[in-house]
Amino acid sequence: MPSRRVSWANLGNDVTLQSDQGGLLTGQPNAEQSSVLMATLSCNCPACAAAAAGAGGNTPGAYGTTPTEHAYQYVAQAQAPLTNSEGNVAALMAGSKWTSFDAASAKTVITFSFADPLTSTFDYASNAYQATLSSFSAADRQLTRDLLARIEAVCNVKFVEVADNATECGVLRYGYSQEPNKMNFAGYTFFPSSGAIGGDVWIGADQSQAQWDFYRPDLILHETLHALGLKHPFSDGAVLSNAQDIISNTVMSYSTVAGSTSGYMSMYPGEPMTLDIAALQYLYGAAASNAGDTRYDLASADFQGGFHVVWDSGGVDTFAATGIAHGVTLNLNEGASSNIGVAVSANGSVNGAAVSTVYTSTLAIAAGAVIENATGSAFDDVLIGNAVANRLDGGAGNDQLDGGAGNDVLTGGSGTNVLAGGDGLDTAVFAGAKAGYTVSHNAQGVVVAGANSSDTISGVERLEFSDVHVALDLSGNAGTAAKILGAVFGAASLHNAGCVGVVLNMLDGGMSEQAMVQAALNFRLGANAGNDAVVNLLYTNLVGVAPTAAQQATFVSLLDQGALTQAAFGQVVAETGLNAVRIDLVGLSNSGIEYIG
Repeated sequence: MPSRRVSWANLGNDVTLQSDQGGLLTGQPNAEQSSVLMATLSCNCPACAAAAAGAGGNTPGAYGTTPTEHAYQYVAQAQAPLTNSEGNVAALMAGSKWTSFDAASAKTVITFSFADPLTSTFDYASNAYQATLSSFSAADRQLTRDLLARIEAVCNVKFVEVADNATECGVLRYGYSQEPNKMNFAGYTFFPSSGAIGGDVWIGADQSQAQWDFYRPDLILHETLHALGLKHPFSDGAVLSNAQDIISNTVMSYSTVAGSTSGYMSMYPGEPMTLDIAALQYLYGAAASNAGDTRYDLASADFQGGFHVVWDSGGVDTFAATGIAHGVTLNLNEGASSNIGVAVSANGSVNGAAVSTVYTSTLAIAAGAVIENATGSAFDDVLIGNAVANRLDGGAGNDQLDGGAGNDVLTGGSGTNVLAGGDGLDTAVFAGAKAGYTVSHNAQGVVVAGANSSDTISGVERLEFSDVHVALDLSGNAGTAAKILGAVFGAASLHNAGCVGVVLNMLDGGMSEQAMVQAALNFRLGANAGNDAVVNLLYTNLVGVAPTAAQQATFVSLLDQGALTQAAFGQVVAETGLNAVRIDLVGLSNSGIEYIG
């Protein structure tokens, strides 16, 4: 497939595109085009604004069927310094919105229609766009309906399709026209207004061609959001910073990468992004969508097809990555993004220099949405909770679980021994120093309680605090490390977190127990130490006193004759019950063993 390049001109409500198939579309409208624009734009004088503000809402079911009915007047929208975690939502406020509120549905009802040159003759004064009208194909009409449904899913509006003929048409009106392309645009849309043309969405006729199929969903969505009252985030009043003004934050942006003025992406959004949702909800209220207990299958096409933002208004909800064949990073905090294995490449021009990036955090949670639970894949995952009670289940693999604030349940895998852990080597992460937490046990597992949380943990081998780690797998590598350290360095060495960390990391890396014993002996006694020194060291650490001459001779003879290697003898000593008593292995099983990783 030939590469496609998209760029935008900084003018009005529209998008300018360039394609290697279609050539560059740039420039400014000429004087004649500007006069047409001025003639067709709605009046925003105080008198009209006052009349619009005084218009009543719809009676139940009484939807308007012409764009000038009182139910579809607009109201001016102040550009307040509204912000959320993504940025300044005021940067998307065009200054008007629809107020066609229906008491029965408790929604703002907005009609839409598809203009057709054979039937659409509703009188628009000075409407140059309709002069070259061509109608949406059946596929484009369905695409538009699907996009409107995605808008309905996040904000409290209801779109009603009506006929488009001599006597009626929708408030939002869709059609192809050559007029946007004549002005070097891919489409042109009019903000909500009291004029008939307010809310009209005109897509450039050139963009009806098949080579624009990859981009058309984003284009129609961009223009539709203009028709609902959203503006570009870089013009006319409040603006976003370069870092925030990117398409992955808002489809109203022109920037494929931060600071770019032209460029292209391998996939474009086909639904409102986080800032778009915040702006739509500010204007029209939030939709009551996914209000029950919802399980989001992150392996499904909706999530794997590019950028996706979840709006969820209630229930106990779960992000499930069980069907994804690789590790994921899931962050349940509102406004946060997660990596579920989708990669969107983007290129742009920043100050004349080519810049490329790959967006991998393609799943986001809209501001105000709460997702309680997450289930990882069978691979190495990172699961991050929020301030409510979370249940994080890592599944198989080496998982990292961070419950955050709240009373969370963290499960590392399918193992039944809460101390031995489950599948893989799993770690529960805590923000503060270990001194700020207590570690105890109950029937469900290990309980780690801090000032803002009390987490119940099972199937997890390690705890990570800001200053030290704690190994809980005393029937696994942590226990092996403790026994080797006790045999070779003595029980006191288990209080040296750095020493414990060195041995534990080598065992976690795959070193065998005998190889670790030999490495410890070499460090303690020097390489190629004699059998006498090895026997004396291990016996003394095990029993607490040096061996007698006869005991020394017996054990040295075993080594001299090759019955046991030094490493094998050390392993036998480490695994004895006497060594377990001397290092208090039972006590360590209750408290874990601290180490510096």
